[in-house]
Amino acid sequence: MYIVADDLADIPGFDRLPGTVTVLDYPAIVGLNTPSPLSVPYALDRLRPHLKTATT
Repeated sequence: MYIVADDLADIPGFDRLPGTVTVLDYPAIVGLNTPSPLSVPYALDRLRPHLKTATT
């Protein structure tokens, strides 16, 4: 089962959670869960723009 951003909006109270939530694609999630020399840079490249947004 995959969760998409639209599904998250349907969860009661989700929009009131503190912090920042980022929905990543499946390869980026797998790259973070099972790190390798190639998957970590890929996942970080996908995550970096969201991290910049969260810190501003």
